[in-house]
Amino acid sequence: MNDDFAAHNRVSWAAAIAEVFGAKPPQSATWTDPLDMIRVLTPFMRTNLDHTMLPEGGGLDMDSIAQSSEPGCLEFRPEDELANIFRPASLHFEHFPESPWNSFFLLETEVLPPSGVYESMNGEHEELVELSPGKYIADDRHDTGILGYDEHGAALPIPETSRRVCRHMQPGRFLIVAKSSIWNQTGDTYDGRHNRMTAKQIRDSIQRAINRLLAN
Repeated sequence: MNDDFAAHNRVSWAAAIAEVFGAKPPQSATWTDPLDMIRVLTPFMRTNLDHTMLPEGGGLDMDSIAQSSEPGCLEFRPEDELANIFRPASLHFEHFPESPWNSFFLLETEVLPPSGVYESMNGEHEELVELSPGKYIADDRHDTGILGYDEHGAALPIPETSRRVCRHMQPGRFLIVAKSSIWNQTGDTYDGRHNRMTAKQIRDSIQRAINRLLAN
């Protein structure tokens, strides 16, 4: 990450914090209403601003958050044709006034039952193609581009309005950080360790890193 991008990202992250909280952000805050989660996170879901660590490990830049067509669920969208669907439980915010670009959100999720598309599901998530809101087919259809065949044997293409979705079925944690943050710039953190940590444990870990930087 070059210095100009990092500087711009840090300013933009601090501006998003000010947009949501004003001049005096709280040290910590928690929300349980999904609509509040959308309101709070939307300013941080902008191109090249955040990086969201997934419960299973790895991460994606999320461009938006919205209500899902599935009752009680929300979705993160890294792009228009892809969505990560989950059932939210709580959203936690931790602020570092001495280093606001290291402030973060931890979103905890609840159990989301399988869609029923696959006969058995043993993993933490399932990948599908959404033909229309809430109507799913197996993800391997996306690769062929074929939905089925008509009575004459002609191939029926998957609608151009379809999209791929990843449904997160097990309780887990999404960690939303600035792209310039210490957490995102440390490669080891992509192992999904945040999924085994509380907001306080993550805060303590980042605080130690900030203290080391300020001491140099």
